[in-house]
Amino acid sequence: CRMSNCFNYSRCIGRPFKVYVYDGNNKMSDSYARVVRTIQNSPYYTNQPDQACLFVLAVDTLDRDKSSEDYVNRVSKISSHKLWNRGYNHIIFNLFAGTWPDYAEDLSLSLENAILIKASFSDSTYRLGFDISWPLFGKDYPLHNLQNDGRQPGSLSSIFPIHRKYKAAFKGKRYVLGIGSETRNALHHLHDDLNYIMVTTCKHGNTWREHQDSRCVVDELTYGEYDYQDLLINSTFCLVPRGRRLGSFRFLEALQFGCIPIVLSNGWVLPFSEVIDWKKACVQIDERQLFDVPELIESISDEKILAMKQQSIFLWQTYFQSVTRIVLSTLEIIRGRIDQTNPVHNLLWNHVPGALAALHTPFLEDAQDYPFYSNGIWNSHVQKAFTAIIVVRNYPDRKKSTAFYQLMRTLTSLPVVNKVWIHWRCKQPIIAVSELPRILSNISIVISDFRNQDYYLSNVSNLMHIIETQAILFLEQDAVYNKDEILFAFDIWRSFTDRLVGYASKSHYWNDVHKRYEFTSKWLNYYSIIMLNGAFIHRYYYDLVYHFFSDVALNKIQRLDNCLDIAINTVISYITNKPPVKLTQKKYHKISEEFSSNEPALKVLRRRMSQRWKCLNYLTELFGRLPLIHSYLRYDPLSFKHQLTADRKRHRQTKDL
Repeated sequence: CRMSNCFNYSRCIGRPFKVYVYDGNNKMSDSYARVVRTIQNSPYYTNQPDQACLFVLAVDTLDRDKSSEDYVNRVSKISSHKLWNRGYNHIIFNLFAGTWPDYAEDLSLSLENAILIKASFSDSTYRLGFDISWPLFGKDYPLHNLQNDGRQPGSLSSIFPIHRKYKAAFKGKRYVLGIGSETRNALHHLHDDLNYIMVTTCKHGNTWREHQDSRCVVDELTYGEYDYQDLLINSTFCLVPRGRRLGSFRFLEALQFGCIPIVLSNGWVLPFSEVIDWKKACVQIDERQLFDVPELIESISDEKILAMKQQSIFLWQTYFQSVTRIVLSTLEIIRGRIDQTNPVHNLLWNHVPGALAALHTPFLEDAQDYPFYSNGIWNSHVQKAFTAIIVVRNYPDRKKSTAFYQLMRTLTSLPVVNKVWIHWRCKQPIIAVSELPRILSNISIVISDFRNQDYYLSNVSNLMHIIETQAILFLEQDAVYNKDEILFAFDIWRSFTDRLVGYASKSHYWNDVHKRYEFTSKWLNYYSIIMLNGAFIHRYYYDLVYHFFSDVALNKIQRLDNCLDIAINTVISYITNKPPVKLTQKKYHKISEEFSSNEPALKVLRRRMSQRWKCLNYLTELFGRLPLIHSYLRYDPLSFKHQLTADRKRHRQTKDL
């Protein structure tokens, strides 16, 4: 089978990439239930089979070891399902295949034309470009990403020191007989109790005593002297020899702790090897070269070790730190095969921020179109200009809405403005473009009808072609900004195209009494959120956020006050692991945002705060954690508060507190 002859592209091309999960109340292990739940909570899920590109069984196929308690009998019945269609466009997940003594890769299931997504894949059965090799993970593997403060395993701090206490280590079972015993039985020859720590135990299964050899007693004496996690933390390299099966749990564990894996498993197709360049993160050698490991380690330069550690942490954080990441990465590989319009897609897999941040849209033609790679690159007219989006919620009467008309005059007098796009969300009839002030005639003004509040987000997504620039400036109709403040924000954003840059900052905090995250507008020395009123964002993120969440999640985000602002901040921090960027403090942001309604001020404040903390906790539920990151950094214009004459300052009209 290949994608060309065993996959029906007509179900996928020219329509959204959707995945349907079979209905059914079949027995599922916790692991498979988490796989299914991840798909159902993703933006790819559909409950309509006629809309689906891919199909997933409701039958648990993860564990096909007949001696396991999670083994499911009579899986062959799936071929009688009306949607099976000889397995076309179906994906089947498997972690464990075969059983004692030979552990043959027998699924007791006829795949027909289905794609097999399997751990411990052998290159003798792997169908290149069709099947997908999976990592091996345990029953207690986390569903979502872990909240990381930068000190736990899996954070960048795991990279240092470059050279740890031990050069290489292994702690685990060895098999005194049967498949997988050869390499592990020879590991003790490398052990020197100083640079190379190789400790094993014979205790495995119920019959190990019957087959134990003379070294088993010595093994037990040294085995208890070392803690497994301490070895991961304190070793530069970690050996990953094959066990009964080709794959090993310790492969992901080594990546997480920044311990460079040395893989000794002949024929093992490494996880996601179709898209991941494993040569940058691990060493893979023939099992027969075990005794060459010390010489190999000595030949690797410090620069190479540092780069491999960085890459191993990046790969673990991006694709392997949770069941959610593993499943979404799998779907992304298949989506990339179907959609060949994005030439940069393969580049993203091995570079920050990773392919899960990939957006499949026509305007992404090269790396410079991504916010992560465009910092400091400003060549075309579009890159030197920006699109201003103004959200109009109340009819802009000329007598009462002077701020709106002043804002239009300011924007249309700036040569760096490419277009002003007005989102008309008030119930009154749309104002004519001819009634709006326009200083420079070459600046176009577009007004879109978004009066149907229920479909605002989906309608915006369908009109993204209106935006021709990378930079977008978001504004509310009552925003008060002069030319210098807008130009200063644009200048700073051009140095931080991968971040949200703006003036109005807020923050989140954990309420230990109510056991929830809450939102605060207090003036603090730190922040984690930049509100969209007066903020620059890359067009990529604005488009991505509409594809990042499921339809159900987008509808809820739309209903909660300011939740879109918080969601965009959350998505960007989730992808980049960076906070937004705050600009010069402006007091009237606080007044304008909280008390511009006709409702009593205190009532407005309470309602908005309630909806915002509900939004924070809903996003925490979706992500499994809250990715927002606090920052203490603020950018002011050069000589902002210095007692200099105005003509010696740039952006001199940027106002102080």
